[in-house]
Amino acid sequence: RAGHPVMSSAVVGLRATLGEWDVADMQPETPGLQVFVAEGRAELSLRAPQVPGRARLFASADIGEAEAEIRFTPDLAARELVGVIEATASLGGAWVSPFEHAHEGLSGEVYLRGAVGDTLVTLHYDSRDEGDGLLGGTADNAGFPVFGDSSEQGFDAASSRGFYLRLDRAGSSLVHGDIATAPALDGFRLGGGGRIVTGTKYVTQTERETLTLFAARTGQSERRIEIAGQGITGPYPVDLSGMIAGSDRAWRIVRDRDTGEILSETPLERLTDYVLDYFEDSIIFDTALRQAQDDGDPVSVRLVFETEGMAERHWLYGGDLVWAVNENVEFGARLQHADAPRGTVERARLRAAYLRRSLDAGTTAEAELAQAED
Repeated sequence: RAGHPVMSSAVVGLRATLGEWDVADMQPETPGLQVFVAEGRAELSLRAPQVPGRARLFASADIGEAEAEIRFTPDLAARELVGVIEATASLGGAWVSPFEHAHEGLSGEVYLRGAVGDTLVTLHYDSRDEGDGLLGGTADNAGFPVFGDSSEQGFDAASSRGFYLRLDRAGSSLVHGDIATAPALDGFRLGGGGRIVTGTKYVTQTERETLTLFAARTGQSERRIEIAGQGITGPYPVDLSGMIAGSDRAWRIVRDRDTGEILSETPLERLTDYVLDYFEDSIIFDTALRQAQDDGDPVSVRLVFETEGMAERHWLYGGDLVWAVNENVEFGARLQHADAPRGTVERARLRAAYLRRSLDAGTTAEAELAQAED
C-alpha cells in the first residue's frame, strides 16, 4: 500500500488482456484465476500470446488492487511454413457418392510465418473458403496436432473467409482477417463495446500513444442475451439460431439489488468457464451460477454473439486513441459506426471519451462520457 509491499498472505485474482497464466487455479469454482501469495511475494509465469501487442496485468485481493503494463514484441526469429494440397478425382462408376462429387478437383491450404527484413509476416490461405467461424471458432479438438521440441498450442491466422494477412513491425501491426473491434485497453467502460467481424485493422503504439483504426464490410448482426443465475451449472436455454461459431463472448454480471447498476463485470472464457450446446440451444457453466451474492445483489451472465443472414451488408468502421499525457494522466477517445440502412437495428453509432488521473499510489479518479445512437 502507498507504494510499499504488503508483507501478508492473501488469495489474489489475476487477469491479463493478452497471454496466458501458467499457474494452477486454487479456486476453480470461482470465475477468473486465483492464486495464493505468501508474505506478499510470488513468482508466476505468463505465456506470451500468439500475436504481439501491449497488454495490461491486473491483480486484486481483499487488501487492494494493482495493475501493470507489459509489451509483447514480434519474434523475428520465427520461421514456420505448413501446407497441404488435396486432389480428388472421380474414376466413374456408381460407387462414387454425391459427397465425393462435390469435392472433386484440387484444393490447398498454406500457413506461413517469418520475418521479411524487420517485419514479421503471418499469412494463411485456404482455397476452400468454407468459413469455419470467426476467430477460429471451431471445436477445440479440430485439426491435426503436431508435436516436437518447444511445441506450443494456440490459434493464429484466424479468418472465416479463407485469407488472412498480418504484418508486425516494431510497435505497429496491420491485419486483414477476423478482427475484434473492442479496445484492447480497459479505459473505456461505457463506450467499450465491440464486434467480431472479418475486415482490416491497423494498430500503432508508442511509449505514450496507442492508435487503432478498423473497417469491415459485413452482413452480420449482434445479439445480446442476459441469463439470470438459478444456482445451477445449467443447462440454461438460449436462442443460438443463426449464430456464427467463435463470435461468442460472455461476462459474469453483479448488479445492485436496489438500483440495478452494474457493480462488477468479469469476463468468462469459452470452453473453460462455459460451453454452448448448439443442438439443445443452451449454455452450461463450469461452476454453478449463483442467484445472488451473499449481500443479495443478483448475479447474471451476459452472452453476446454475432449472427448472419438477417441483415444487409454494410460498412462497420471506427477507431480509438489512447494518450498518456504524463505518468499520472491518461486520455482516450473512441468512435464506432455501423453504416447500415436507416431504420434497421444494425445501424448504430458509438462515441466515447475518458480521462483518468492517478492521485496517489492507491487512488485513481476516472471520468467518461459516452453517446450511443441509431
